[in-house]
Amino acid sequence: MRGQKIQLTETGLLLSCVRAFFDAQSDEALRASISEGVNWPLLLDMADKHGLIPILYLTVSRCASDLIPEAVLKGLEQSLHENTRRCLHLTGRLLKLLDLFETHSIEALALKGPALADSAYGSLALRQFSDLDILIHARDLLKVKEILASERYVPQAELTEAQYVALQRYNCEILFSSADGNIFLDMHWGLLPPQFNFTVTADELWHERRRTASDNASLPVLSPEDTILFLCAHGAKHLWRRLEWVCSIGGFIRNLQAQIDWQSLFKKARDASAERRLLLGLLLVEKFLGIKLPDEVQTEWAAKGSVAVAVDEVLAEFLTGQTGEPSQKEIFIFNLKVMDGAKDALLCLWRSIFVPTLPDLLVIRLPATLLPLYYVARACRLAGKYFCKAAALFSHRSTEAELEASIPS
Repeated sequence: MRGQKIQLTETGLLLSCVRAFFDAQSDEALRASISEGVNWPLLLDMADKHGLIPILYLTVSRCASDLIPEAVLKGLEQSLHENTRRCLHLTGRLLKLLDLFETHSIEALALKGPALADSAYGSLALRQFSDLDILIHARDLLKVKEILASERYVPQAELTEAQYVALQRYNCEILFSSADGNIFLDMHWGLLPPQFNFTVTADELWHERRRTASDNASLPVLSPEDTILFLCAHGAKHLWRRLEWVCSIGGFIRNLQAQIDWQSLFKKARDASAERRLLLGLLLVEKFLGIKLPDEVQTEWAAKGSVAVAVDEVLAEFLTGQTGEPSQKEIFIFNLKVMDGAKDALLCLWRSIFVPTLPDLLVIRLPATLLPLYYVARACRLAGKYFCKAAALFSHRSTEAELEASIPS
């Protein structure tokens, strides 16, 4: 019981730090919470898992440095410097790759990473990110693979040309890593896998693209509306297990509010079958961060009251310290709940069962003319996987029953 109380205390304190970061009027409440005593190792571990070490340091050093143990403050400062160096290194790699793609007449947009750090926080140093995400046209995937190979980036799996065609058709991304294993690069030609039923067309994304305007390097990015919609859908995909995802959206909205066309955003969400996921993300911003959102958002919430149930679920998981990567089962169930309607949920269910994923493509190599057979390969792979699980469970129970029967009465 005591352990649970400590965890709730530190979780609440982390949330207070985030609120104080966005609103200095919350400083006194934060100081009062720290004065009551803090389990610093637990708080630091939580902040790291939520991607909030930079925000934690900036906030406590500004309003409560006299209450923080010197070793903790120095450790946070060191972590901030290390994050800054890594972010600058990753940004340099990103700029080099974008220039390289442009040289080869390949259009590319920066997703999340440095572009989001700059837009949401005005500083690369304030967002923890460990990889790079780039959006390209699906037609350029094979060409991009060759360019990356020349830069000594290795794909996560060796695929034939036909398997790459299948990957383009059935998925939305593939991971590359640098030769030294220090840089991970996610190449996207879509924003979410098909099973998440996020029906944003690529043409819309490219037609409305922008460039970041800052003192840092200018990067090609999604429009503000597409960025918010994508971030909300991405957060839902991962059950909002990182509080930093909420902070990024909150900071992005706060800094770019004058540029956001809310009516256009909600129309895009409806067209993409992602209105409930958008509302969930926005409601988390208001509930967690205390950021007041426009009247248009309040009106949409009133019409979709059921979203509040999902918000309570996310909040409950946060308060109990859930930060790890969710299981496939958890992802599946949660995303079924946040689909816009029964039709979307059924489509999500069907695609989750039948649409091939990378592991399915690796089971067998098929020529381009037989790609639809990957649906069969997936069905067979899943059937085998769950049959083995059921058999193992049955065997385990049988063994337990035999042992119990062998115990003398």
